[in-house]
Amino acid sequence: MDTPLPDGGWAWRGVSLLTRFTVSRWQALAAGDGWAVTVFERTPFTPAGLDVYARTPALTAAQEQEVEAALDGLPAAQTFRAALFNPVHDGR
Repeated sequence: MDTPLPDGGWAWRGVSLLTRFTVSRWQALAAGDGWAVTVFERTPFTPAGLDVYARTPALTAAQEQEVEAALDGLPAAQTFRAALFNPVHDGR
């Protein structure tokens, strides 16, 4: 469940018994045609990180360049740049 925060970000709270008392603040950093980038705080279950979302299983080369260019100008993204990777999709 997400709740808007005054600074423009969001507070995520789990809904299951295990995650109900877990909160993670997150923020949308950038978006383009078919992609978006968010950054989020750590929780007891996950480290802080950056996610790139796409409407398709993989970004096109042009979209990857757009994301890289967008991340260049975002101080909040720099900590996570070196760890970015393309996930392997097995078609399921």
